[in-house]
Amino acid sequence: MNKNESDIQEELNDEILAPFYKRSSFIYLAIACLALIATAVAAVFYKNHPDLDNISNIADHDLHAGGYKAILLLDKGEKFMLSDVGKGEITKENGIRILENTGGELRYQTENLAVDTISSPLAMAYHVIKTPRGGQYKIVLSDGTKVWLNAASSLRYPDKFNSTVREVELEGEAYFEVSEQDSIPFIVKSPLQKSLVTAGHFNISNYSDDPATTVTLLQGHLELSSVNKIQKASDDLTPEKVWLEPGDEGWITARGIKLVKVRPDESISWKNGYFQFSNADLKSVMREMSRWYDADVIYEGDIPDVKFNGEVRRDVSASAFLEMLAYLKVKFKIRKNDHGRNEILVRRQKNN
Repeated sequence: MNKNESDIQEELNDEILAPFYKRSSFIYLAIACLALIATAVAAVFYKNHPDLDNISNIADHDLHAGGYKAILLLDKGEKFMLSDVGKGEITKENGIRILENTGGELRYQTENLAVDTISSPLAMAYHVIKTPRGGQYKIVLSDGTKVWLNAASSLRYPDKFNSTVREVELEGEAYFEVSEQDSIPFIVKSPLQKSLVTAGHFNISNYSDDPATTVTLLQGHLELSSVNKIQKASDDLTPEKVWLEPGDEGWITARGIKLVKVRPDESISWKNGYFQFSNADLKSVMREMSRWYDADVIYEGDIPDVKFNGEVRRDVSASAFLEMLAYLKVKFKIRKNDHGRNEILVRRQKNN
């Protein structure tokens, strides 16, 4: 229905007589001003936080955190893909049941075996468990020893131990909780070191791209030896062997062994679901990130000598991890290279 002239005039009179802040023209003007102010504030905030552009770009191509995954290789060539599903018994040989439990655990259960069978080297079969980049797993060995394997690591071990020595070989990083068994020594070998305990809790990290192998003792007593013949280079290095007490950490390089006091809980933060850094340089941080998010790190130009202190949950995405590093005045970019590999580009943040 069309409005008549008197109705239109009445609406105009109402608009003229209304207070200025209730008039429709003022309301429209106020909305426009607020929008302009919001845009200006956002522009100033963006200028003062240029790294936010980097973070938004990262979110377009994010990387998920690692999880429970590994590969079990038996001596006869059988291969099993492991996850956190829990399939129960996956195989049985030489009187050993191998179980895949929920929560990323592989467990060896020994059935009733004759003593001479256990002590016979010929009856032992060697297995290997490997975690990929972006994977971790727990294994309970036949003697009850518990081993947590970090990303990009492998452990070689017998399906059952003999009565004289328990020996395994490690590449990468693992946390051990060794159960005592009639004082039979437990030995962990890696390319630069040999750790010996009868019982105890300790962490060993020997990634090939790290500057040193580290052995950190949390509980018990540990004998740490260098596997190479080393000439003593300085007063703070031991060429052959040291004994660790709880809170000690041994650094092993080709030049010898250095013993330092540390907070041992920091060395196993990865096992407890955290990255924990104490005065860590940027490349150390990025090496850990690279293994967990399965991404190659590419450095562009001169990288500042910055240190990072803090704790980051291991279940966050890669972009969330990088956001926590924004204050280091370094910019990051997650991308795929021509071969489809994930890469994290690292470069110095430009000064404004």
